[in-house]
Amino acid sequence: MEDIPGVIIPLAYTGIAQALYKKYQGEAVKQHVLAEGELYSAGRGALFGLIGLVLFVAFLLLVLWLAEGVTIFDLIEAFRS
Repeated sequence: MEDIPGVIIPLAYTGIAQALYKKYQGEAVKQHVLAEGELYSAGRGALFGLIGLVLFVAFLLLVLWLAEGVTIFDLIEAFRS
């Protein structure tokens, strides 16, 4: 894994997600927009992403609190190796 640049994996799964979206939902979304269906702002999407991040960090901190002797630095070190 050390030979693969860090940007390759996110680009790959982003491309795969986009291809799956177009294949399975693209036409339905296009029809929805053409029928003047309700759309949401990017700000609302960002808000939900932020809420998800907060929930994830809260869950992570809860796990650390329950796992005695494990610190956030231990997790960071585990992800680096």
